[in-house]
Order: sequence, then C-alpha cells, then structure tokens
Amino acid sequence: MNAAFKVVDLNLARKPGFPRILRAQYRLASLLVLKNIPQVDRVLPLSLDADRGGPVSPQLVRWYLALGLQLLEVYGQTENVGMATVTYPGEVKLGSVGKPVP
Repeated sequence: MNAAFKVVDLNLARKPGFPRILRAQYRLASLLVLKNIPQVDRVLPLSLDADRGGPVSPQLVRWYLALGLQLLEVYGQTENVGMATVTYPGEVKLGSVGKPVP
C-alpha cells in the first residue's frame, strides 16, 4: 500500500514520471493486492464512488485513489435540489469540493 500512496501523491502533485523502483513496487502491489480489491463484490464491482453530505477527509480520498477507485466529491444544498459542485474524474484535488456544475 505504501507504494500506492506514493504514486497517488505524485499524481496529485502533477509530477510526471516515477522512479523505476517505485514503478516496480506499484506493479507488484497491483498484481498481488490492489487489482482484487475493487472486485471483492462480484455482484456490483465498484470503480467509482460519489460522496455527498459533508467534507471528505483527504486521507479517505488518498485511500480510494490508492486502491484504484475514484471518489468524487459532490456538494449541493437541499434548496438547490441537486449538485452545485463536483470533482470530475482526473481532476481530484485534496480539500476541494470541485468545480461548479454548469
């Protein structure tokens, strides 16, 4: 998991490229552990989850990303009857509720 967290942190920092040893560690972790976690529930394999109702801790977002899952934060008020902001796939930023919904 440590290698997965390092890869997530580099991706969130938008730093290109990974050291070879980290790439090898991540591949090994993916083969042995990470690729199986989203498939634990065979009825409905999970690849995306959206959270609403309150701020999500950055640690939880990192955990989802390390497992290869996308966690999208959605914000809105009951008065709006819908979403006001959302983090779009590939644009995750820790501590942000995302961009306004058009």
